[in-house]
Amino acid sequence: MKSSKISKVAATALTDELTLTDKELTARVFAPERPRLEEARSAVEGVEDAAEAWEMLAARGLIPAEWMGDGERVFADDGPPPALADRGFSGHPTHAAVLRYLSEGPLLCDGPPTVLAAWTLGSDVAGMTTAERVAREAVRLLAPWGAPQPSRVCWRIVDPAEWDTQPGDYRHMPAAVAVGCSFVATPTVERAILRAKNYDFGTPKWRAAFTWECAAQWRYLARTRNLIAAKSSEVAERLAQGGYPPIPKELSIKAFSEIESPFDPLLSLWASGYALDAITEHVIVIAAPGIATKTRAKPMSKKR
Repeated sequence: MKSSKISKVAATALTDELTLTDKELTARVFAPERPRLEEARSAVEGVEDAAEAWEMLAARGLIPAEWMGDGERVFADDGPPPALADRGFSGHPTHAAVLRYLSEGPLLCDGPPTVLAAWTLGSDVAGMTTAERVAREAVRLLAPWGAPQPSRVCWRIVDPAEWDTQPGDYRHMPAAVAVGCSFVATPTVERAILRAKNYDFGTPKWRAAFTWECAAQWRYLARTRNLIAAKSSEVAERLAQGGYPPIPKELSIKAFSEIESPFDPLLSLWASGYALDAITEHVIVIAAPGIATKTRAKPMSKKR
């Protein structure tokens, strides 16, 4: 595939995946632009309290004043969610741990929990705004698949080397399995778009490439009027084996062309440098890569 510029669709934060090469896509994974990184660092330099750092960023105009405690944007306490500490033999959170995290959600703060988190997020307001918009669009398009519809966004700072996306995957896996079961029977030339095989399984780059596959495959299936549950028994078996919820009955008789693909905005989220961490009943959790530094700060007050 030849490299090309991002289409006009991307200007509205819905990236056309066919304009991205492997290198262009994976170079963006957990690599937001953060154009005001140095300005944000200067604003919080010497500050030890997270709340004060967030206020300083607002005072300098690095974050919008309305972001101060507006309630629609909250922040996860630093560190992996306690529920996800329960790991199975593969090193991934157990299914029970994932369901518990989706039920309870992360511990929430009104502002970033540390000075480092404030600096990290204060450096890329434009990128965060884009990520929030496409994340909300992905959640909207996952509604037919049974995903909850929270309105609040929660930002969580993560270490990409240790980050695990299973909670986020849980919500869109029914759609991914339906796509995969339908696509395996397509001509060999169409299978050439498979990309995830180029990366280590389960890594952020693998997951971004897998999202690209699903987005591109959905488009093919929509063009060819394939049914979502054309292989209903195989789809049901795969979902049951993975512990995922079944496809809603109302979707079983529809074609891919009849509903919008949730994978386009999910891919746009990857392309923005951020990723979907989870969709809980109360918040859409977006993962942001942390900045490598020894900066420390006092935690802010926490709440559920």
